[in-house]
Amino acid sequence: MTHLTSEQLSARFSGELSPSEMVGVERHLQECLACQADFEGLSRTIKAVQALPRVSAPPDLARNIRLRIHGTGSKTPLPLWENSLHSPPPRWGRVGVGVTPHQA
Repeated sequence: MTHLTSEQLSARFSGELSPSEMVGVERHLQECLACQADFEGLSRTIKAVQALPRVSAPPDLARNIRLRIHGTGSKTPLPLWENSLHSPPPRWGRVGVGVTPHQA
């Protein structure tokens, strides 16, 4: 017997199967104890993750990750706006033929 793939089980959980696919997956789940156990485990895992509290990432997380990847002595410079801790990237606007930065 061929077992359901993790993609099929995930699609079954999230309701992403077509009606004909759903019939086949449901039929298989009724007959296969191994796939039933896999589906129940997947369902419990997804529900547990969904129940976790949401937290916000620190504002300087991306900058800190880049620093750890490139190292503090890296020859690859950080973008100019990342050299100050919380400054957003500049917005660029055109004036005549020149380009000048301005803060929004």
